[in-house]
Amino acid sequence: MENLTFISPILESLLRDAKAEIVTEIFLLLILINFGIAIWMTRKDHAPRFVSYAPTLLTSLGILGTFVGIVIGLMHFKPDDIDASIPALLEGLKTAFITSLAGMGSAILFKVLTTTLEKSPNNYLEYFQHVMI
Repeated sequence: MENLTFISPILESLLRDAKAEIVTEIFLLLILINFGIAIWMTRKDHAPRFVSYAPTLLTSLGILGTFVGIVIGLMHFKPDDIDASIPALLEGLKTAFITSLAGMGSAILFKVLTTTLEKSPNNYLEYFQHVMI
């Protein structure tokens, strides 16, 4: 087991050096890309297994972002200097909540779109135009 102790320090170092704002952007981008791919595959009737798994994937990415955000916030928290640590902790928590909302929201939106609209590209476009106006 001693040989496996190199993994934890590497992961801790990556998370300690990460900026919460950048991590938020990365997770939001991953969620958006997966949402777009899932919608595209739904329209094209491709990869039905991926399409059926897409809501779970989107939610999982949001939850993973939640834990990464909390860990980043806690890694920068210093109990002996609480006042100076609070801004970094709050940035990590902001990442946590934003990624959770994005993951759950995109999964819900995907399910609503794929269960209520026909699979023609115009229906998605018309729906978004109607919602935006």
